Amino acid sequence: VKDAKQKKIISIVFLFSFTLHILAVLVIFYGSFQPFSDGRGDFIQYHFTAVETTQRLSQGNFSIKGLALAHYFPLIVGYLYFLLIPKMIIGQLLNAWLVSLTVVFAYLIVKEFGRTNKEAFIVALIINLYPSLAFFGSLMLKESFVVFFSTLSLLLALKLINTFSWKIFTLFYISLMGLAHFRFFTILPLIFVFVLLWFIFYKFQFKRKVLYCLAMLFLFG
Repeated sequence: VKDAKQKKIISIVFLFSFTLHILAVLVIFYGSFQPFSDGRGDFIQYHFTAVETTQRLSQGNFSIKGLALAHYFPLIVGYLYFLLIPKMIIGQLLNAWLVSLTVVFAYLIVKEFGRTNKEAFIVALIINLYPSLAFFGSLMLKESFVVFFSTLSLLLALKLINTFSWKIFTLFYISLMGLAHFRFFTILPLIFVFVLLWFIFYKFQFKRKVLYCLAMLFLFG
């Protein structure tokens, strides 16, 4: 983002979102606010795995053998535990940060559609107040990574449809890899819609379009 005014708005959006989600984290963590699960959930297992990771790291053991890992979320949190403190609130604050970046991506998505700064800002504020995102995005769950990578992938896909570059495509590809790790099936419709819309709307010679689409499909495959 090069526009100074837009940079300022993005900073405000991020700081507002992060502050809001930090407050949600504090309420959930210190108030034991769990109205739907009575304190039970995947975050408990994630915490145990993260603590075990921290204990291994403190002994100079970097092996993940034997850890309860369906994905790398508890491993990432475990490394943060090792660097900071082994408390669940650290994983929750990580998710608050990810959700805040997700809101920024949503703001930029609205801008990609040619809407005004004010309209994009209003959309960002509305997303912050979306109940399930506010609550589950403040728990230590992998879903924050899912919405982070899915929103980032959508933003990059729109950028590629407007202006193609292999640099942006590489970022898009990496983002899809992250999304595939945390929730694989979500990348399938995203890839299909992106390739279809790019082929239809991107202004390129037909032969080059076909070659680029084949190259992209090969890489996605």
